[in-house]
Amino acid sequence: MASKGLDKRVNYRRNKAWRTRSNKVKVVKTPGNRLLVQYRKKKVSAPTTPKYLGGKPLQGLKRIRPSRKATVSASAKKVSRPYGGVLSYDQVRERIVRAFLIEEQKIVKRVLKMKKPKEAAPVTDAAATEAKPAEKLPSVYKLFIEIGRTVTFRAGPLQGKLGVIYDIIDVHRVMVQGVEFERRQAHMTDLVLERPVVKITRGDSKEAILSAVQSQGTVAEFEKTPSHKRFVRSTRRAALTDFERFLTRKLKHDRATLVRAEYKTLSDAVKIPERAAKQKAAAKLAFNERYNRQQSYKNLSRKITKRNQAKKAYEARVAKKKEAAKAN
Repeated sequence: MASKGLDKRVNYRRNKAWRTRSNKVKVVKTPGNRLLVQYRKKKVSAPTTPKYLGGKPLQGLKRIRPSRKATVSASAKKVSRPYGGVLSYDQVRERIVRAFLIEEQKIVKRVLKMKKPKEAAPVTDAAATEAKPAEKLPSVYKLFIEIGRTVTFRAGPLQGKLGVIYDIIDVHRVMVQGVEFERRQAHMTDLVLERPVVKITRGDSKEAILSAVQSQGTVAEFEKTPSHKRFVRSTRRAALTDFERFLTRKLKHDRATLVRAEYKTLSDAVKIPERAAKQKAAAKLAFNERYNRQQSYKNLSRKITKRNQAKKAYEARVAKKKEAAKAN
Protein backbone atom coordinates (compact mmCIF):
# COMPACT_ATOMS: atom_id res chain seq x y z
CA MET A 1 0.00 0.00 0.00
CA ALA A 2 1.57 3.30 -1.13
CA SER A 3 0.56 6.94 -0.83
CA LYS A 4 1.75 10.33 -2.09
CA GLY A 5 4.92 11.79 -0.65
CA LEU A 6 6.77 9.55 1.76
CA ASP A 7 6.86 5.80 1.35
CA LYS A 8 4.11 4.33 3.56
CA ARG A 9 4.16 0.73 2.56
CA VAL A 10 2.49 -1.53 5.10
CA ASN A 11 1.39 -5.16 5.28
CA TYR A 12 -2.23 -6.17 5.59
CA ARG A 13 -2.97 -8.29 8.64
CA ARG A 14 -5.78 -10.19 6.93
CA ASN A 15 -5.33 -12.50 4.02
CA LYS A 16 -7.39 -10.34 1.67
CA ALA A 17 -6.72 -7.01 0.03
CA TRP A 18 -10.03 -6.28 -1.69
CA ARG A 19 -11.43 -2.82 -1.21
CA THR A 20 -14.76 -3.80 0.29
CA ARG A 21 -16.88 -2.11 2.95
CA SER A 22 -15.83 -4.65 5.56
CA ASN A 23 -12.09 -4.32 4.71
CA LYS A 24 -11.46 -0.61 5.18
CA VAL A 25 -8.17 0.26 6.89
CA LYS A 26 -6.40 3.18 8.51
CA VAL A 27 -2.62 3.60 8.66
CA VAL A 28 -1.32 4.62 12.10
CA LYS A 29 2.20 5.20 13.41
CA THR A 30 3.21 3.42 16.60
CA PRO A 31 5.49 4.90 19.31
CA GLY A 32 8.29 2.75 17.81
CA ASN A 33 7.97 4.72 14.54
CA ARG A 34 6.35 1.80 12.70
CA LEU A 35 3.41 2.02 10.36
CA LEU A 36 0.59 -0.43 11.08
CA VAL A 37 -2.82 -1.10 9.62
CA GLN A 38 -5.93 -0.76 11.76
CA TYR A 39 -9.13 -2.22 10.37
CA ARG A 40 -12.21 -0.06 10.67
CA LYS A 41 -15.58 -1.51 11.56
CA LYS A 42 -18.71 -0.81 9.60
CA LYS A 43 -20.88 2.06 10.74
CA VAL A 44 -23.89 0.73 12.59
CA SER A 45 -27.22 2.45 12.05
CA ALA A 46 -29.45 3.20 15.03
CA PRO A 47 -32.44 0.89 15.69
CA THR A 48 -35.63 2.39 14.29
CA THR A 49 -39.34 1.69 14.15
CA PRO A 50 -40.69 -0.10 11.05
CA LYS A 51 -40.56 1.92 7.82
CA TYR A 52 -44.33 1.90 7.38
CA LEU A 53 -44.57 3.60 10.82
CA GLY A 54 -42.09 6.37 10.01
CA GLY A 55 -38.70 4.74 10.73
CA LYS A 56 -38.12 6.86 13.86
CA PRO A 57 -34.99 6.06 15.96
CA LEU A 58 -35.64 4.15 19.19
CA GLN A 59 -34.17 5.65 22.38
CA GLY A 60 -32.27 3.60 24.96
CA LEU A 61 -31.06 0.87 22.59
CA LYS A 62 -27.50 0.06 21.57
CA ARG A 63 -26.27 0.10 18.00
CA ILE A 64 -25.60 -3.54 17.18
CA ARG A 65 -24.50 -5.20 13.98
CA PRO A 66 -27.02 -7.76 12.66
CA SER A 67 -24.43 -10.52 12.99
CA ARG A 68 -24.09 -9.84 16.75
CA LYS A 69 -27.79 -9.58 17.57
CA ALA A 70 -28.07 -13.34 18.05
CA THR A 71 -25.35 -13.35 20.75
CA VAL A 72 -26.15 -10.23 22.83
CA SER A 73 -28.59 -10.24 25.74
CA ALA A 74 -32.26 -9.38 25.39
CA SER A 75 -31.85 -6.20 27.48
CA ALA A 76 -29.55 -4.78 24.79
CA LYS A 77 -32.17 -5.31 22.07
CA LYS A 78 -35.27 -3.93 23.81
CA VAL A 79 -36.46 -1.77 26.70
CA SER A 80 -38.80 -2.85 29.48
CA ARG A 81 -42.19 -1.86 28.08
CA PRO A 82 -44.65 -3.40 25.62
CA TYR A 83 -43.26 -3.30 22.06
CA GLY A 84 -39.99 -2.07 23.60
CA GLY A 85 -37.67 -2.93 20.73
CA VAL A 86 -40.21 -2.32 17.96
CA LEU A 87 -42.34 0.77 18.63
CA SER A 88 -41.52 4.11 20.22
CA TYR A 89 -43.17 5.48 23.36
CA ASP A 90 -45.52 7.75 21.39
CA GLN A 91 -46.68 4.90 19.16
CA VAL A 92 -47.37 2.58 22.12
CA ARG A 93 -49.29 5.34 23.88
CA GLU A 94 -51.32 5.98 20.73
CA ARG A 95 -52.20 2.30 20.45
CA ILE A 96 -53.32 2.11 24.08
CA VAL A 97 -55.47 5.24 23.76
CA ARG A 98 -56.96 3.95 20.52
CA ALA A 99 -57.83 0.61 22.15
CA PHE A 100 -59.57 2.38 25.04
CA LEU A 101 -61.48 4.65 22.66
CA ILE A 102 -62.67 1.65 20.65
CA GLU A 103 -63.89 -0.05 23.83
CA GLU A 104 -65.67 3.14 24.94
CA GLN A 105 -67.30 3.39 21.52
CA LYS A 106 -68.58 -0.17 21.83
CA ILE A 107 -70.01 0.61 25.29
CA VAL A 108 -71.75 3.72 23.98
CA LYS A 109 -73.29 1.73 21.13
CA ARG A 110 -74.58 -0.89 23.59
CA VAL A 111 -76.06 1.79 25.85
CA LEU A 112 -77.78 3.54 22.94
CA LYS A 113 -79.16 0.21 21.80
CA MET A 114 -80.54 -0.45 25.31
CA LYS A 115 -82.12 3.03 25.44
CA LYS A 116 -83.98 2.76 22.13
CA PRO A 117 -87.08 0.83 23.35
CA LYS A 118 -87.32 3.08 26.44
CA GLU A 119 -87.34 6.24 24.33
CA ALA A 120 -90.20 4.88 22.19
CA ALA A 121 -92.57 4.85 25.22
CA PRO A 122 -94.76 8.00 25.66
CA VAL A 123 -93.50 10.46 28.25
CA THR A 124 -96.01 12.16 30.53
CA ASP A 125 -95.61 15.68 31.91
CA ALA A 126 -95.14 14.41 35.48
CA ALA A 127 -92.47 11.95 34.38
CA ALA A 128 -90.73 14.64 32.33
CA THR A 129 -90.52 16.97 35.34
CA GLU A 130 -88.93 14.33 37.56
CA ALA A 131 -85.14 14.32 37.43
CA LYS A 132 -83.82 10.92 36.36
CA PRO A 133 -80.47 9.80 37.72
CA ALA A 134 -77.74 9.26 35.12
CA GLU A 135 -77.36 5.63 34.10
CA LYS A 136 -74.02 4.06 34.88
CA LEU A 137 -72.13 2.82 31.83
CA PRO A 138 -71.24 -0.87 31.87
CA SER A 139 -67.58 -1.48 32.67
CA VAL A 140 -65.19 -3.43 30.49
CA TYR A 141 -63.58 -4.99 33.56
CA LYS A 142 -65.27 -7.62 35.74
CA LEU A 143 -62.86 -8.06 38.68
CA PHE A 144 -61.67 -5.16 40.83
CA ILE A 145 -59.22 -4.68 43.70
CA GLU A 146 -61.44 -4.25 46.76
CA ILE A 147 -61.72 -5.25 50.39
CA GLY A 148 -62.79 -8.91 50.53
CA ARG A 149 -61.64 -9.81 47.00
CA THR A 150 -60.12 -13.29 46.89
CA VAL A 151 -56.73 -13.68 45.22
CA THR A 152 -54.20 -16.40 44.43
CA PHE A 153 -50.43 -16.19 43.97
CA ARG A 154 -49.01 -16.58 40.49
CA ALA A 155 -45.78 -18.41 41.39
CA GLY A 156 -43.51 -19.41 44.24
CA PRO A 157 -44.20 -21.59 47.26
CA LEU A 158 -47.69 -20.04 47.65
CA GLN A 159 -48.71 -20.62 44.02
CA GLY A 160 -52.43 -21.35 43.79
CA LYS A 161 -53.04 -20.65 47.51
CA LEU A 162 -56.23 -18.73 48.30
CA GLY A 163 -56.10 -15.40 50.14
CA VAL A 164 -58.38 -12.45 50.91
CA ILE A 165 -57.52 -8.76 50.56
CA TYR A 166 -58.28 -7.08 53.89
CA ASP A 167 -56.38 -3.79 53.40
CA ILE A 168 -55.03 -1.70 50.49
CA ILE A 169 -51.66 0.01 51.05
CA ASP A 170 -51.30 1.88 47.73
CA VAL A 171 -51.87 1.42 44.01
CA HIS A 172 -49.42 -1.49 43.80
CA ARG A 173 -49.50 -3.22 47.22
CA VAL A 174 -52.17 -4.86 49.35
CA MET A 175 -52.41 -6.86 52.57
CA VAL A 176 -53.55 -10.44 52.12
CA GLN A 177 -54.87 -12.90 54.72
CA GLY A 178 -54.43 -16.47 53.56
CA VAL A 179 -56.71 -19.39 54.23
CA GLU A 180 -53.64 -21.67 54.54
CA PHE A 181 -50.92 -19.08 55.26
CA GLU A 182 -50.34 -16.10 57.54
CA ARG A 183 -51.23 -12.54 56.53
CA ARG A 184 -48.61 -10.71 54.52
CA GLN A 185 -47.96 -7.82 52.16
CA ALA A 186 -48.13 -8.64 48.44
CA HIS A 187 -47.54 -6.81 45.18
CA MET A 188 -50.40 -6.83 42.68
CA THR A 189 -48.16 -8.22 39.93
CA ASP A 190 -47.75 -11.38 42.05
CA LEU A 191 -51.51 -11.89 42.52
CA VAL A 192 -54.40 -13.12 40.38
CA LEU A 193 -57.85 -11.72 41.12
CA GLU A 194 -60.54 -14.38 41.60
CA ARG A 195 -64.34 -14.21 41.35
CA PRO A 196 -65.52 -14.79 44.96
CA VAL A 197 -65.77 -11.78 47.26
CA VAL A 198 -65.92 -12.15 51.06
CA LYS A 199 -68.10 -9.68 52.99
CA ILE A 200 -65.64 -8.23 55.51
CA THR A 201 -64.59 -4.78 56.68
CA ARG A 202 -61.19 -3.18 56.29
CA GLY A 203 -58.57 -4.33 58.81
CA ASP A 204 -60.56 -7.27 60.22
CA SER A 205 -58.71 -9.76 62.40
CA LYS A 206 -57.55 -13.16 61.22
CA GLU A 207 -60.31 -14.98 63.16
CA ALA A 208 -63.04 -12.73 61.71
CA ILE A 209 -61.81 -13.22 58.13
CA LEU A 210 -61.49 -17.02 58.44
CA SER A 211 -64.91 -17.33 60.05
CA ALA A 212 -66.44 -15.21 57.25
CA VAL A 213 -64.74 -17.39 54.62
CA GLN A 214 -66.09 -20.53 56.29
CA SER A 215 -69.63 -19.21 56.85
CA GLN A 216 -70.02 -17.80 53.33
CA GLY A 217 -68.68 -20.94 51.60
CA THR A 218 -65.96 -19.04 49.77
CA VAL A 219 -63.62 -22.02 49.42
CA ALA A 220 -66.30 -24.19 47.80
CA GLU A 221 -67.24 -21.33 45.47
CA PHE A 222 -63.57 -20.80 44.57
CA GLU A 223 -63.09 -24.51 43.79
CA LYS A 224 -65.87 -24.26 41.16
CA THR A 225 -64.15 -21.44 39.26
CA PRO A 226 -62.48 -22.26 35.90
CA SER A 227 -59.15 -20.77 37.04
CA HIS A 228 -58.90 -23.17 40.01
CA LYS A 229 -59.86 -26.13 37.82
CA ARG A 230 -57.14 -25.18 35.33
CA PHE A 231 -54.57 -24.88 38.14
CA VAL A 232 -55.52 -28.29 39.60
CA ARG A 233 -55.38 -29.86 36.16
CA SER A 234 -51.94 -28.40 35.38
CA THR A 235 -50.60 -29.36 38.83
CA ARG A 236 -51.82 -32.92 38.45
CA ARG A 237 -50.34 -33.13 34.96
CA ALA A 238 -46.95 -31.80 36.15
CA ALA A 239 -46.82 -34.41 38.95
CA LEU A 240 -47.26 -37.38 36.60
CA THR A 241 -44.44 -39.89 36.22
CA ASP A 242 -43.14 -41.04 32.83
CA PHE A 243 -45.19 -44.24 33.01
CA GLU A 244 -48.36 -42.30 33.91
CA ARG A 245 -47.75 -39.95 31.00
CA PHE A 246 -47.40 -42.96 28.73
CA LEU A 247 -50.67 -44.41 30.06
CA THR A 248 -52.39 -41.04 29.58
CA ARG A 249 -51.20 -40.82 25.99
CA LYS A 250 -52.26 -44.43 25.35
CA LEU A 251 -55.73 -43.83 26.83
CA LYS A 252 -56.15 -40.67 24.76
CA HIS A 253 -55.23 -42.63 21.65
CA ASP A 254 -57.72 -45.40 22.53
CA ARG A 255 -60.44 -42.81 23.20
CA ALA A 256 -59.79 -41.14 19.85
CA THR A 257 -59.98 -44.54 18.12
CA LEU A 258 -63.34 -45.32 19.76
CA VAL A 259 -64.70 -41.89 18.89
CA ARG A 260 -63.63 -42.28 15.26
CA ALA A 261 -65.20 -45.77 15.04
CA GLU A 262 -68.47 -44.55 16.57
CA TYR A 263 -68.52 -41.52 14.30
CA LYS A 264 -67.95 -43.74 11.26
CA THR A 265 -70.81 -46.02 12.35
CA LEU A 266 -73.19 -43.10 12.78
CA SER A 267 -72.11 -41.45 9.53
CA ASP A 268 -72.49 -44.74 7.62
CA ALA A 269 -75.98 -45.15 9.08
CA VAL A 270 -76.84 -41.80 7.50
CA LYS A 271 -74.71 -42.00 4.38
CA ILE A 272 -75.49 -45.61 3.26
CA PRO A 273 -79.23 -44.97 2.65
CA GLU A 274 -78.37 -41.72 0.92
CA ARG A 275 -75.74 -43.51 -1.18
CA ALA A 276 -78.23 -46.29 -2.04
CA ALA A 277 -80.85 -43.73 -3.03
CA LYS A 278 -78.32 -41.91 -5.21
CA GLN A 279 -77.24 -45.20 -6.85
CA LYS A 280 -80.87 -46.13 -7.49
CA ALA A 281 -81.58 -42.73 -9.03
CA ALA A 282 -78.43 -42.98 -11.17
CA ALA A 283 -79.40 -46.51 -12.33
CA LYS A 284 -82.91 -45.32 -13.23
CA LEU A 285 -81.49 -42.37 -15.14
CA ALA A 286 -79.09 -44.66 -17.03
CA PHE A 287 -81.94 -47.06 -17.85
CA ASN A 288 -84.09 -44.20 -19.13
CA GLU A 289 -81.25 -42.90 -21.26
CA ARG A 290 -80.59 -46.39 -22.69
CA TYR A 291 -84.30 -46.95 -23.37
CA ASN A 292 -84.65 -43.57 -25.05
CA ARG A 293 -81.59 -44.29 -27.18
CA GLN A 294 -83.01 -47.68 -28.26
CA GLN A 295 -86.37 -46.13 -29.10
CA SER A 296 -84.69 -43.44 -31.15
CA TYR A 297 -82.69 -46.12 -33.05
CA LYS A 298 -85.90 -48.09 -33.70
CA ASN A 299 -87.73 -45.01 -34.95
CA LEU A 300 -84.81 -44.12 -37.20
CA SER A 301 -84.59 -47.65 -38.66
CA ARG A 302 -88.37 -47.61 -39.21
CA LYS A 303 -88.12 -44.33 -41.07
CA ILE A 304 -85.25 -45.65 -43.22
CA THR A 305 -87.25 -48.82 -44.06
CA LYS A 306 -90.31 -46.79 -45.07
CA ARG A 307 -88.14 -44.50 -47.20
CA ASN A 308 -86.54 -47.49 -48.98
CA GLN A 309 -89.94 -49.06 -49.61
CA ALA A 310 -91.28 -45.81 -51.02
CA LYS A 311 -88.21 -45.49 -53.23
CA LYS A 312 -88.63 -49.05 -54.59
CA ALA A 313 -92.35 -48.45 -55.27
CA TYR A 314 -91.51 -45.24 -57.11
CA GLU A 315 -88.86 -47.01 -59.20
CA ALA A 316 -91.36 -49.80 -60.04
CA ARG A 317 -93.96 -47.25 -61.21
CA VAL A 318 -91.38 -45.48 -63.34
CA ALA A 319 -90.32 -48.80 -64.90
CA LYS A 320 -93.97 -49.68 -65.67
CA LYS A 321 -94.52 -46.36 -67.36
CA LYS A 322 -91.40 -46.84 -69.48
CA GLU A 323 -92.53 -50.37 -70.54
CA ALA A 324 -96.01 -49.04 -71.42
CA ALA A 325 -94.46 -46.27 -73.49
CA LYS A 326 -92.30 -48.73 -75.41
CA ALA A 327 -95.31 -51.06 -76.07
CA ASN A 328 -97.28 -48.14 -77.55
